Amino acid sequence: MADRTERGKSARGVRHLWPRAWGSLGLFVVALELCFRIVNPSPRFQVVRQDRRLEVRRGIPIWRDAGSLQRQNEACVARHPGALRIAIFGSSIFFGTGVDAEQTFSTLLQRGLDARFQVGKVCVLNYAQAGYGAASKLAEAREVLPKLKGDLVVWEVWGNDPWNYVMLGSSAYALRDARVDASGYPVAFALPPSVNQFLFRHSRAYEFVSLSQVPIVAAPEWSKLIRSRVVPVMNEVLGSARAHGNELWLVQAARLDRPFGAQIHDPDNSVLRDWATDNRVPHRDLAELLDDQDVTKIRLDTCCHYNVQGHAVLAQRMLRMLLPQITERLALRAH
Repeated sequence: MADRTERGKSARGVRHLWPRAWGSLGLFVVALELCFRIVNPSPRFQVVRQDRRLEVRRGIPIWRDAGSLQRQNEACVARHPGALRIAIFGSSIFFGTGVDAEQTFSTLLQRGLDARFQVGKVCVLNYAQAGYGAASKLAEAREVLPKLKGDLVVWEVWGNDPWNYVMLGSSAYALRDARVDASGYPVAFALPPSVNQFLFRHSRAYEFVSLSQVPIVAAPEWSKLIRSRVVPVMNEVLGSARAHGNELWLVQAARLDRPFGAQIHDPDNSVLRDWATDNRVPHRDLAELLDDQDVTKIRLDTCCHYNVQGHAVLAQRMLRMLLPQITERLALRAH
């Protein structure tokens, strides 16, 4: 009898512990989630959230980072509607990540053109955004190109181009070659799709762990990716540009972890270089334009971003590259 009484007390004690255990687990999960939302660590893949003015145009995510309005410089067009326009599309490289808008190459290019031709003759409009690939640049271009008439379009080419963003919940993700389910969600764990998708949308901690652990699948070779995902974009951009008498220029961005001279005529760039040749599109390689520069002096990081000195050099080289066309088009407008 005494043994049964003791076992009963023990069972009741265990039952009393369960609510405390579940409560402690719940508090831990909440604390962990709050920690991830406050600290906001950078995940393995690029993520764009609503605080970057994220929106979707024709199924393609686009966004606006701080300083975008100043870079886009549309106030110049409002003041000088007859000005020749230079519309720039690109990623964080041409956006000028890590550099104030006043120090970016596009702002410096605007000042150089004002000094050379007089204020109001040319407007430099920079529509680049950090993280943009070919599809997001296209979404911007679809809005901008129909407004241009006899102007210049400068299109940055970079390694982001084949990787499109997808909307999962309220955020956009560039999942590259991660393993995903039929709805586009990363599959890191053996959970039912509905559970995985719910947790991914609603838990920042689960999202981070999933993006950290999701396996990578074998991607097609680089040239096939460019042909299947980027060339169709370029065909549409070129058609739209030429339909309104505009001239498209391709500018291949450079890596900043090695000397510029070692990158000239990189085989990875051959598909778009050949496309440009076949379509009579001017193509310039930043590695060639900057071949006389010490890469360590003009870089912000070893990826691809330029420091203040680098943007000043970029502005000089862009002015030199575009000056003949600018001069010719201004002369035509004068008549």
